[in-house]
Order: sequence, then structure tokens, then C-alpha cells
Amino acid sequence: GIYPLNKLEDNPNGTLPIIVPNVGVWHLALDGTGAYEHLIYQYPPELRSYDGDDGNVWNLTKGAILTCDRILTVSAGYAAEMKTPEGGFSLDALVRSKEFFLTGILNGIDVAAWNPRTDSLLEVNYNETNFMEGKRACKLSLQAKVGLEQNADIALVAFVGRLTMQKGIDIICEALDWMMIDTGNKVTGHVQVLLMGNGDECHVQTINNKAKQWPGRVAACPFDPQMEHTLYAGSDLMLMPSRYEPCGLPQMCAQRYGSVPIVTLCGGLKDSVIVEPIEEATGFGILPLNSNKYKEVCYAALDTFYNQPEVFQGMQRRGMETDFSWCPRIDEYEKNIDWTLNDPPYVR
Repeated sequence: GIYPLNKLEDNPNGTLPIIVPNVGVWHLALDGTGAYEHLIYQYPPELRSYDGDDGNVWNLTKGAILTCDRILTVSAGYAAEMKTPEGGFSLDALVRSKEFFLTGILNGIDVAAWNPRTDSLLEVNYNETNFMEGKRACKLSLQAKVGLEQNADIALVAFVGRLTMQKGIDIICEALDWMMIDTGNKVTGHVQVLLMGNGDECHVQTINNKAKQWPGRVAACPFDPQMEHTLYAGSDLMLMPSRYEPCGLPQMCAQRYGSVPIVTLCGGLKDSVIVEPIEEATGFGILPLNSNKYKEVCYAALDTFYNQPEVFQGMQRRGMETDFSWCPRIDEYEKNIDWTLNDPPYVR
């Protein structure tokens, strides 16, 4: 998000300071320039809606970036992507012109609410030392709740999020049959998948059809905030093959509960999941994002689960030990706000 910061100036007529906004529509018309034009953005011809559409719109994001004193976004990775044609959504040149004022600060999560040691929604609580036993009990409970065959030894792979193209749900569904069919490699065909979320109706229908096609092995359900806790605790792997992801929170929550994330190496996902070296890894990374690469990385993750259990458990433990709290993020926000308040306004 982009947030305007206001400055305080001494009020010669009273005791309260005057709030002087750095970003405001009225500010854009200063100096008699008719600077409302700075809000105007023109869509390229291929994105216009109808014959005669000149593509001109008021783009408040453009105006905010142009006039703000500092741009803060939700991860360093996304801050870098905003400067590219692929990630800048046609505002990349403007963002690059102000990159000196651009900072990415990774979001945090509520580590009190997302805590397997104390979470009252879990079948049993667990920590870094006894998570193997705890997660087995939580897996059996999750399987019973969503209609999967109860088997604590099988790999349970989960997805939670909006059912949209951005989240890569189409790639997940395209690969489901491959994941379900046993071809003798002792990996594929030995998997359960849980898909939870709301979103585009076409994707809702697809996940429900897959659950009917593979009963007891694939489950689909609408988003449930309480069930989400059980999903993290009961799953072994978390799928996030996003096409873009400014920050993302499920990959952090999953790691807190010992569910190893499989993520696209973009935005906040690559900032919050360590994929190499293997002795430091907390998850698996997909790059580039396509169906074949997705299958390759999923196979590697499942192979690690079955054939390198000590490596997999090390990834789980390191994820659970990672600090995803807001405490270090608050320090970064305070530092950037101090810089902004001490600098002269970008727009006068």
C-alpha cells in the first residue's frame, strides 16, 4: 500500500500545530499549473474498452507516487518488482524515478494468534521439540474434518487463499491428476491435497470437481478462518505458486506450524522463505513459474518428505523458529517515518 505522511508545523496563532499534508488533491494545482494532469494516466490501446476510448483516466496511485515523500511497500522483493515492466503495472518508470524514496518492509503476523504452542483450535499443541507427534495428531483430526482418508504417514499438501489466477490455483489444479496417479516412483500417487478458499466461480467448480474425482484423496472447502489453523497444523506442505505476491501471509503462518511452503520466488515469498542452501532452507522455490517447473519442485518436496525425513524435519524446525513477529518491522517503519519527517517535502 501507499500511505501519505503528514507533517506538523508550528501554529503562530495557537498551541496546536498545523497539519500540512504532503499528498492532497488540492496540492496538485499549485503554482497555477493545473497540475491535476499529474493524476491522468493513459491506458495503452490494447487495454482500452471500446471504440473511441482514449484511455485517459484519473489514476490516484500515480498521483500518490508522484507527490509522496516516501514509498513504503510490503516487502523488499516487491519493491524491486515495482520498478520492472512486469511488476510495475505501467507505472514502473515513475517508480524508478523515485526509487531513492522507495523501501520494502516485510509484513509480520500476529505470533500470539498463530502459535501452535497455545492455539486452542488445534487437536493438540506442540513446539519445535515435539512437533512430529503433535502434527501427526493434528493431521488425523484435519483428515477427519474434511473427508480425507485418515493416514498420518501420507504427505498432506494444502492450499489456502483466494481462488484466482494470481494465486496460481489453475496451475495447482492442472497438476492434480499427475500428483494423484501412482507411476511406481513411490512419490506421486502417495499424496493427499486439501484446497481451501473462496474466489472465481470457475475455480470453485474446478476444485469441487477434483474432490469428486479423487474422493478421500482430494478435499475442497470454502475458506474458514478457524479451519485455517487446523490446516496449517495438519499439513506437511503448503502450496503458494503465486504469479505475483507483494507479501503473502500464509507462507509465514505455515512455517510457524511446521508446514513447509512451496512458493514462487517472487515478492514477499522469496523474502520470507529460505530455499538454499539446503542446510538453512525452510521451503522450496519455483522459478520460473510454469506447469513443468511446478511439478518438478513439488516432486522434489515430496521426495524429501518420504526419502530424506531428517532434511525435511530440519526445514520444519527452522521454519517454526523463524521470527515473523511485527517487532523488527516496527523499527523499520519508525526509521522511515523519522527520515520522512526530517526531510523537506517532496512537493511544496
